[in-house]
Amino acid sequence: MQFSPKVETKHSGLCDDVMQEQGVSKILTINLNDMAKELKIK
Repeated sequence: MQFSPKVETKHSGLCDDVMQEQGVSKILTINLNDMAKELKIK
């Protein structure tokens, strides 16, 4: 993982990690939903 050089405190770093993880899980969920729809169509 890459961290922003502007991050100075551990707290802001943790917040960035949480936001990134939430974004990733949303993307994964959307991708899984799309795959499920495609599988059902086929």
